[in-house]
Amino acid sequence: MMLSTKILHLLAFFTLSASCSQLPEQTHFRLPGQTVQNVLDSDFDRFVQEILDEWNSTAGLGVAVVQKNPDETWNVETQGYGYAKGDGSKVTEETYFHIGSNSKLFNVFSVGLLISNESLSPRISWDSRIASLLPEWSLNDSYTTSHSTILDLMSHRTGLPAHDLMYEADTGPSELMARSKFLKLSTEFREQFQYNNIMYTVLSYLPERLIPSISNYAQYVKDNIFDPLGLNETTFDTERIEKSGYLVQGFLRDKLNKTENMFGRGTPRVLINWNPSTEDGNSVLSSIPFSVAFTNAFNAVISGAGGIVMSVRNAATWLQSLLLLGKNPTNGKTVIPPEVVQKAATGLSVSDGIPTWSEMSPSVYGGGQWIYSYRGRNIVEHTGGTPAVVTVISRFPFENVGVAVFSNDGTYGRQINEIIKWRIVDQVFGFGPIDWSKRYKSLASSRYNQTMASKFPRPVEPISPSVPFSSIAGAYHDPGYGHIELCLIPQLDEDDVKQSDSCHELLEEVPTRLPDAINTSVPTFVTRWGGLWTTHFIFEHFDGNLFNVTALTSYPILNTSVDLADGKENQTYFTQNWALASAPAMAEIVVHAGTVTGFGLTGFWEAGPGVESPCGDDVQERSEVWFVRER
Repeated sequence: MMLSTKILHLLAFFTLSASCSQLPEQTHFRLPGQTVQNVLDSDFDRFVQEILDEWNSTAGLGVAVVQKNPDETWNVETQGYGYAKGDGSKVTEETYFHIGSNSKLFNVFSVGLLISNESLSPRISWDSRIASLLPEWSLNDSYTTSHSTILDLMSHRTGLPAHDLMYEADTGPSELMARSKFLKLSTEFREQFQYNNIMYTVLSYLPERLIPSISNYAQYVKDNIFDPLGLNETTFDTERIEKSGYLVQGFLRDKLNKTENMFGRGTPRVLINWNPSTEDGNSVLSSIPFSVAFTNAFNAVISGAGGIVMSVRNAATWLQSLLLLGKNPTNGKTVIPPEVVQKAATGLSVSDGIPTWSEMSPSVYGGGQWIYSYRGRNIVEHTGGTPAVVTVISRFPFENVGVAVFSNDGTYGRQINEIIKWRIVDQVFGFGPIDWSKRYKSLASSRYNQTMASKFPRPVEPISPSVPFSSIAGAYHDPGYGHIELCLIPQLDEDDVKQSDSCHELLEEVPTRLPDAINTSVPTFVTRWGGLWTTHFIFEHFDGNLFNVTALTSYPILNTSVDLADGKENQTYFTQNWALASAPAMAEIVVHAGTVTGFGLTGFWEAGPGVESPCGDDVQERSEVWFVRER
């Protein structure tokens, strides 16, 4: 799931094609009798440790490699490296990782099973319009609403940007669709690829709506995909896996000063299970020390976009099934119709017209799959990201080779995964070695520098807003995003401002929940945000009626037996920024006749590269999200 604009995708051009009547014959490029060589040997073990050390990672990795032998058997390798949890336990092939947006392919296949279901009446197709299947479906454009198909949603081409911060932890699919019609579109229908988790939540709603006997999406996937394929270490039930001790913990780097040392160790922290759910996809109410309240509706939002956990041992089975076009690799039975597997791997949207590296082609997106080429070899893959756990699952369908790399390093796990993946691929195909670590360090540094360069320093003598700061404090509402209350943090030389009881409660916990996050020398507002990904927003005054906006997540500090934190620990929480966009997120307050009427947000909807913010004659028209004043 995650998530999307934040995950490093190296993407490309070639696609697999399919028709209703005949599937293309796959040509395999391995020479007859060519011997398959093991990859995960002692040299590879040393390489992985060197990369973890070089990137100052205190976390771990799970790796799976599958290669089909000339005699049609499989060479399967799985291995764990580094730490799985803060208690010192190590990653093994049995360790479960949140696979994030690699869950999307299961969603596409679940829809494909519905399409292939001859008993379903009326029958549906990939071109079925969502409005005909879900009457409550609606977007902020009548043509897009009436013409959007299953293919449009799964290939991210509806014109709706990510809007990942609009859904709270307790937003169910029905409510999500009801609120989505108020979200601004950023492009015309089918004009541009824009990664969107909301659309996959909508798709996950189809099984239970089209087949009344189905209780929920998660159970449908278990009964029709997990169990028939023998994926007995793949589940939505993170509560059970966590109790078993096999669920990985994510690692983050607190107090990392990237200006001083881009790839420093910082103060490593481990995270709680961000998605406590049961087998049926329902979340579990428990004493989770997040600010958000997890409810039974929560996992229904994320299940179809990123709710699955999986071991790398099962990742190997999953890769074999994909390379076998939907067959169980043990008994040979077809579980996913081959035309469904091919449809997901057929490019529909151009996601990246310019490749990152010369060895790669531009990329296209099908359904839960990116398709591109690497050094002349066709690759089908997806990445996944959840709080501090990142994954990549890749396959070369014409050579029958698959690679999966899972990491619980939330700071540089994406880069580490790519380095490990390409090291494996280069070795399998006998390509000349490339210093991928050097490349990814250079890329990370370049992007950080670009982000820093896009920020404007606050003027030395900033203009005050057109109303007192105290007049800005209060409640606001957007029908898509919900309610928000801006609480003014008192300046050291000012008396307390009259604010609501809920603001006083929030301000009392700020020093504990948001340590070092507030610059008290600058007028600042703070608000709780019970979202899926963030817990608070910070509005820091910039100039006039403009405020810089930062999205933060507050995490509890967990006790560990691993030597993670340096020095004496006197904090109970730490914070991490949510990277909203390459350009700074801004809020502009609107005042009419001396009264605040609302504020508009830009740099907030996460539309992706090349998509501009709206234009207009006033702030409301120019905003990506518009909050109106309530009181």
